[in-house]
Amino acid sequence: MPVTGYLSNFSLSEVLQFAQEGNKTGLLTIRSLPNSTQEFHSYFIWLNQGRIVAAADRTDYQGLANMIIQRKWIAEPQLQSLIQQCPLRTPLGIYLKSQNLLSAEQMKLLFSVQIIRQICALFELIDGSFQLKSNVQMPYSEMTGINIQATDVTLPGLRNLKNWSALQEKLPQSMSGLLATVQGMPTIQLNAQERQLWEFTNGQITIAEIAKRLDRTIEEIQRTAFCLTVAGLAEEIPFIKTESSAEDVELQIMSQHLPSSRFLKHMKGFFKKQVKSESTVDF
Repeated sequence: MPVTGYLSNFSLSEVLQFAQEGNKTGLLTIRSLPNSTQEFHSYFIWLNQGRIVAAADRTDYQGLANMIIQRKWIAEPQLQSLIQQCPLRTPLGIYLKSQNLLSAEQMKLLFSVQIIRQICALFELIDGSFQLKSNVQMPYSEMTGINIQATDVTLPGLRNLKNWSALQEKLPQSMSGLLATVQGMPTIQLNAQERQLWEFTNGQITIAEIAKRLDRTIEEIQRTAFCLTVAGLAEEIPFIKTESSAEDVELQIMSQHLPSSRFLKHMKGFFKKQVKSESTVDF
């Protein structure tokens, strides 16, 4: 059965992390909830073992073809004929490249526009719902053949996020520290502030102190820390104060063995409640 929920409870970044860590295969549908400034709309993200293989804001499986036609790389009549000739279970992009009709660079551009640009825009969505459904057919006519880890769109999406109100309660606490979950420098390319914060992911210093040392506001560091945690690069380590002199207040780590994705525990608990009451969620 499908996994369902609301973005007010679990942000898109958390849902993508859940899909990746669970090696989920299926269709993730994001639906905006109508309000005074936004009409109802649906967005579709297809995953294969936790990796994003296609995305679209339409259901006719013509999104990728439309991008190719708009760029005048292939004429519409010819492209529609090629779609009919494309072998079963073969991504359209792979087939067109095999026919020397698309270059590797064109494929990368299409994938960037289709996946990165479209999904990053969804991080601005505050009021919405999600549904992750398995046992769906892959949309081969929407697939370039390139894929990406679900969380690899998290950092670009959050970096461009202007309204953080929906995520305010999810930000790490100012008196927490950060502990790296990977060894060495991350393979994901970090921006300047993320690299600065990465130097303090040793679990020994609070976010408030990091902000002071980097001459940044606490909220700035909290947001950057959130980016690193949902990208799976670090985890929040709560601290507790111990008795000490006023001149030197020691901070001790409450637990060195927190799960790498603390929100998953909350998410599973939430879904288990749904199972009992509605029987609409399957793990």
